[in-house]
Amino acid sequence: MSRVGDQSDTRSVAWGRIHPSSGVATLLFTALILPFIAIMLSVTADFARFFSIREELQRITDREVFEALAAGLSAEDVDRNIRARMRDVEGLVELSEVFHTRSEARGIVGAQANYNGVFFHFVQDLIGMKRMTLPIAVRSTARIQSAAALIIIDRTVDQESSPCGDPGLEAASSFIEKVVAHWSSIANARSVVSVAPGVSEAIEIVSVSGSDQIPRCGQTTGSQDRNLSNLRGVQGGLINPLDLAFAARDVASNELLSQVSEVRSVVLILRRANYDLGVAQTLYNLLQESARDFNFPIEFYTLVIDNSRSINFRPLNSGINGGVYREVGASVSEFLGDTLAASLTKTITDRIVLEN
Repeated sequence: MSRVGDQSDTRSVAWGRIHPSSGVATLLFTALILPFIAIMLSVTADFARFFSIREELQRITDREVFEALAAGLSAEDVDRNIRARMRDVEGLVELSEVFHTRSEARGIVGAQANYNGVFFHFVQDLIGMKRMTLPIAVRSTARIQSAAALIIIDRTVDQESSPCGDPGLEAASSFIEKVVAHWSSIANARSVVSVAPGVSEAIEIVSVSGSDQIPRCGQTTGSQDRNLSNLRGVQGGLINPLDLAFAARDVASNELLSQVSEVRSVVLILRRANYDLGVAQTLYNLLQESARDFNFPIEFYTLVIDNSRSINFRPLNSGINGGVYREVGASVSEFLGDTLAASLTKTITDRIVLEN
């Protein structure tokens, strides 16, 4: 019995001797590992912030390359905008270079920066490394989709109106001049302007070279100007819907359907009297039938000169082959203003796609 008790006492003494040393080892292990874990977590958080800032800079350049193409921004504008949008992370990121290049239909915006991570520098100091920054380089490329538009201007005027100086025709001509000028300033945008009725046909294309036979009011302004502002109206005339539809279909076949283009549009500007005759609906139906065998959409816009604002707007879910369909009635003053023109020109500037 005494031996058993002695052995029990011996084990108790031995265990008592081992336990304190084990606790010290655990404390030493914890003291060494915990700071290391803390450093690793800090560095991980620093790298997470680095990638987050890089993604934000990429989003900024993506947006900026779109705006640069749509608004024709200069390299100085792009540089200023990107630096302003990165002010929230000043101190962590230093932009070293911002660049913007523009070709005929493509734009490139890029930025290079240095990331100054606090914990990243702490680790470098801890292990005796020379302080370095993490480089960031982003690049965004966008292009304008090729676009072609057939524009038809109704040049009929009321019987009581003069062929020269009719407010509606002047407003429509001025409106189209603004739209075409904006489209012309954007690469890959091609527009064909025509009038209805023409001289010998239901519609006739207005020549850029001035070689057309469409009557004008006063002298033309130059050989390279369409001279839309002085179109002579057809007094008291109404447009035959079928005549215009078949003539426009033939022009569209040459200028839209057979051309290589990513965006195709028909823009029809009508007096209210001709709209009420069903000119727009007849042309739409015929073009829809003609384009049935093609796999691309055609956007269709009807703008009606209507001071009464009483058009019974019948929107369609989709246009020709899934393209956009819009009917808009607007007053003479709205045609002369900038809002309506900006809305139509935006149909082209919205056709900017990122390539990267």
